[in-house]
Amino acid sequence: MRRTRLALPLLAIAAVACSLVPAAEARRGPCIPGLKTPKCRVWTGKVMAVADGDTVNVRIRQDGVWSSRRDIRMVSIQAMELTHYSRRRGRKGACHSVEAAERLEFLLQGRRIRRRQIRIAAFKPKSGGSRGRLRRAIAYRSGGRWHDAGATLMKEGHALWDPSGQDWAWNRRYGKLAARAASAGVGLWDTDYCSAGPSPSTVVTVAVKWDANGPDGRHPNGEYLRVTNWDPVNSLPLRGWWVRDSALRRFRFPRGTLVPPQKSVFVRVGEGTDRGNTFHWGQDDPIFQNATRGRKGIGDGGYLFDPQGDLRAWHLYPGFAR
Repeated sequence: MRRTRLALPLLAIAAVACSLVPAAEARRGPCIPGLKTPKCRVWTGKVMAVADGDTVNVRIRQDGVWSSRRDIRMVSIQAMELTHYSRRRGRKGACHSVEAAERLEFLLQGRRIRRRQIRIAAFKPKSGGSRGRLRRAIAYRSGGRWHDAGATLMKEGHALWDPSGQDWAWNRRYGKLAARAASAGVGLWDTDYCSAGPSPSTVVTVAVKWDANGPDGRHPNGEYLRVTNWDPVNSLPLRGWWVRDSALRRFRFPRGTLVPPQKSVFVRVGEGTDRGNTFHWGQDDPIFQNATRGRKGIGDGGYLFDPQGDLRAWHLYPGFAR
């Protein structure tokens, strides 16, 4: 009986002590506002600065206090790259890069650049990007509701679709939004937005061979992009044109590259000797993700840009072809 009487006060003291310890603010909730599933870890954040069209500098509410500054690389999107990041001195970069950064800044901070609170979600919280950046989704509040910032950027054509096999909760939604933006010709998908450049009427397409025959890792050259000039009369010079995947890997066509009428050129992913209409990207490993049609919505894209930075042709897969 004595041990029982002593245990009760100790339990009461322990309960009070626990109530005084700040609880971590991370909670379970929908990955995407407005949808019930899938579920994510969710935090409250405060925007300190917008670095570019897909990277944000934040503080995160944890254990009752605001964390030190952290960089968040938004999941499943890829904005065009800036070369000068300072808002005060004037941002500069590839065509569409400044527009993406300024649009994200307005969504998260408004016209007066305020430190507004945001909603941060992670499907797998331990996942991280390069340079110590967190891979997270961000939502902003407008009209009394939370809105997915990545979805807004995709819908308006400010970024390419960059699906993830690990943080897959956003893949299918963003892929569909990218396809709709491409069909509408908005933002990045406006083929003569950056400059008049080569004739916008040039009919050129891109097709991606994303699944090499046999094990992918052994056959990088089994993956390739095919660029086709459908003009029945005129050749298409590709000097200054370049192709890329949804990451930052690029291949620029060498001077003198010409696609005859109704013919194609091929860019194989691996190493090799360029001959005739076949070029080599020089990658050590395959770069295009194999498509899946399940709930993870894995896919990728191949993109052709002209010298002015206009996206002239693309292939989104699976099921998101132009």
